[in-house]
Amino acid sequence: MIRHFILTLLVLLLSLGILMTALTQLDPMGEQALIAHIAFLIGIFGSVASFFTFVFFFAKELVAGYTAGTRAFAASLRRGVLVGLFALGAVLLQLMGLIGLLELILWALFLSLVEYISSQ
Repeated sequence: MIRHFILTLLVLLLSLGILMTALTQLDPMGEQALIAHIAFLIGIFGSVASFFTFVFFFAKELVAGYTAGTRAFAASLRRGVLVGLFALGAVLLQLMGLIGLLELILWALFLSLVEYISSQ
């Protein structure tokens, strides 16, 4: 259990480092535009997914009132990855200029259905 926790924390810190590097050091309009965009998207996905994995896991522990195990961490990781995919999809749609409120709601609904089906 502690191994999964430390690995997720490491992914969070690494993703935040990649995101900060992409935001402060890379030029998205210059020669390294492709690298800057890919680093930004990887940083967004990794940091959002890791952060929400921790949020869902500790919320489960708070609500349950006892120490949750590996199964709860796996479910939290799945939910965190889905939230990360939501953020990644929203950012990609925004970069392409295809986002609207309806598309955002449909994307959230689709990922909610995926979570519902995978939790069965």
